[in-house]
Amino acid sequence: MAELNKAAQQAKKDLQAAADALKKLETRIEDAQPSSSPFGKARDIFRAAEKQHAAARDQALSTPEYKEKYDRAKQADDTSALASLRKQTLEGDATVQATAAKLKQAKGVYEPLRTALLEGDDDWAAANEELQNKKQALKDAEDALRKAIVKQHEAATEAKKAAAAAAAAQAAASADQPPGSHRHHH
Repeated sequence: MAELNKAAQQAKKDLQAAADALKKLETRIEDAQPSSSPFGKARDIFRAAEKQHAAARDQALSTPEYKEKYDRAKQADDTSALASLRKQTLEGDATVQATAAKLKQAKGVYEPLRTALLEGDDDWAAANEELQNKKQALKDAEDALRKAIVKQHEAATEAKKAAAAAAAAQAAASADQPPGSHRHHH
């Protein structure tokens, strides 16, 4: 069991390493594209839209009105009110909504170009395949661990049943002995 657990932990580390390597490679590939290229233009517009949207969200969530309502909900320890307040504030802010629409539009142009760029790179294809293999290895390791845990639980359950049956048999055998049969006669 410990070995399986160790294998699953190692598979998680391997998966994270592969994901990190892929992310670094993607950044390197993207950043190598000049701003004058179709991808570069879409990337720069997308990144600017992300920043504008984040700034609009931060501004909407830093107003005195929001902070006052937030503090009241926080003091009442009402987590659903906190989430609802945040959602309503963001949905009700015109700037947040406008920047969200721009971000969505920019993403619609950027994502397909990014996908085509990455898929056309041999190093990326190899790193992506490695990531998929690590995901499968983690799934396999976790499945093996889960099966071992189930097996161990089933074995423990069977052992308890056997112990209970033995105790019941022993109690029945003791009850079947005639009274006084275990005493010495003088």
